[in-house]
Amino acid sequence: MGETNGDRASLLEVLSNMNPHPESVPINSLVAIEGTGLEDNQEIDSIEMIRIIATARILMPISKIRLSAGREKLSKEAQILCFQCGANSIFYGDELLTTSNPSFQTDRKLLKDLGVSFNKNFETIEKNIIFFMKGKNYKIVSLYSFFPFQENLILDLKNELLEIENENDLSGLLIFASEGMNGTICAEKNVIDFVINLLNKYAGNRNLNIKVNFSKEKVFKKLKIKNQKRNSYHGSP
Repeated sequence: MGETNGDRASLLEVLSNMNPHPESVPINSLVAIEGTGLEDNQEIDSIEMIRIIATARILMPISKIRLSAGREKLSKEAQILCFQCGANSIFYGDELLTTSNPSFQTDRKLLKDLGVSFNKNFETIEKNIIFFMKGKNYKIVSLYSFFPFQENLILDLKNELLEIENENDLSGLLIFASEGMNGTICAEKNVIDFVINLLNKYAGNRNLNIKVNFSKEKVFKKLKIKNQKRNSYHGSP
């Protein structure tokens, strides 16, 4: 968030002087979200993350040092170093509160490669996650992103999305304008993931500020696309 190494050290000093030490100490790397006051902040170097984790482990030997937000920006090797230097916990699952997270399949492989010993409740929790995911047939994604969006690209994207709708059960509302895009879409997970990759490409890989939910039923009838400038629609309300 723009803090100095001294700021980080001071925070760890305060936490380590608590009696008892905190049960959990999350170490987050800022996920800069477009449109917020911190959108232009530089990403923290992975070596700095590793140093902070190592220091936290030395100062608080029995606390859970959680490798938290921003893990998607870390390489597999950097995450392994974080564990070797003191991290012993992660947030597990495809989504955090406002940002995405590595899939549980990816994390499962990472933990297996690390050869870590799981918490005794881990297997039960994982089975519940898998059951939950299997029980939800549709993935619902809300998104928005502000960026200069050219009219010709809007039309190209609209045509690609309509082709996807014709071949898949994609529904929802998407609004495109010269200032960017926003909307909510619903489909099976593999279709949603494909569409999100497509939207990312047209948005220049900018943050789409995604929020995710799941449903056993389709929540929209059809896909409706609105070009705010042209005020054109596809599909039915």
